[in-house]
Amino acid sequence: MDGGLQLVFVTGYADHVFDGYSVGALGYLLKPPKAEQLTEVLERAQGALYRELDRTYICRSGDTHYRVPVSHILYFVSDRRQVRCVTPERTYTFYGKLDTVAAELGEDFVRIHQRYLVRAGAVDRLEGGEAVLINGERLSVSRSCQSAALLALTRAELGE
Repeated sequence: MDGGLQLVFVTGYADHVFDGYSVGALGYLLKPPKAEQLTEVLERAQGALYRELDRTYICRSGDTHYRVPVSHILYFVSDRRQVRCVTPERTYTFYGKLDTVAAELGEDFVRIHQRYLVRAGAVDRLEGGEAVLINGERLSVSRSCQSAALLALTRAELGE
């Protein structure tokens, strides 16, 4: 459920090696692992985490620019031309269009309403196709976005 989690199996059983990869494991080491194997898998894990940290969205408010890690963004909400980028820590406000934000961020983000663009990985649950719950907040899913949002959220859950 946590895309930032780096999972490595260290076990004495080789029978389930392929099962480990079905859950997105970074590696599968047989006991006792060699020092080189541990070093290599830890370097790969660190590299994956750094790549995720490098991915940011820049919110521009006047002369001020905020670099917000994409993995921290919960959702965007738009009211006329004012867009708010909501994270667990704070909210950033800037002028722009939600369509432009969606195009810049790609398919990790799902349009659930004319006003809302959510990070699929931040959705805790979908309530009857009418709302999503994110970090304790309930956001409405519009009828016009319902089928596309449900499909995109299902794909994100399956990791496609």
